[in-house]
Amino acid sequence: MTKGQMFSLDFMIAASILILGIGLLMNSAYLISYEAREKLDNRNLNERAEAGLTALFSSANAGCDINGHYAAYSIDISKLNSLTDTNENDTKLKSALGLGDYKVYLEIDDIPKIDDLMVARNIYSIEMEVMQCSNSSVAFSSLRNCMNTGACAEISQKKLKLMVGK
Repeated sequence: MTKGQMFSLDFMIAASILILGIGLLMNSAYLISYEAREKLDNRNLNERAEAGLTALFSSANAGCDINGHYAAYSIDISKLNSLTDTNENDTKLKSALGLGDYKVYLEIDDIPKIDDLMVARNIYSIEMEVMQCSNSSVAFSSLRNCMNTGACAEISQKKLKLMVGK
């Protein structure tokens, strides 16, 4: 009985190519699923951030009171400051935004109001111009004077930045 060759060279090359092909296929499937999860997370953060801003602007918790009506995209800084409390880790403002389970960074004109965004895997950011009133009740005539003449005593334009992370 003669000894034969157990594996031929062409079988080894074919097996190597097959294993390499299977590895590339598995790697591309993982990358596609990772990309789908990232898109889902980003869409979720986008929806939560937009819902948080809508909740902030549509409530009486932080909006400017103009003759009994709350102006859209307005911030009453005294109401906002009453919602931010460093002793409670800003949970009042985060719950007013509806973002209690998320990491949040809120800034108005480069002054942070919430800085909870230490380490987050994904971050979604929204920047917008808002009207800030320094008084809890603004007369409509003050708003009209500000728009027509530029004499804005109680009203100013500020840049708001909201970053939400998970």
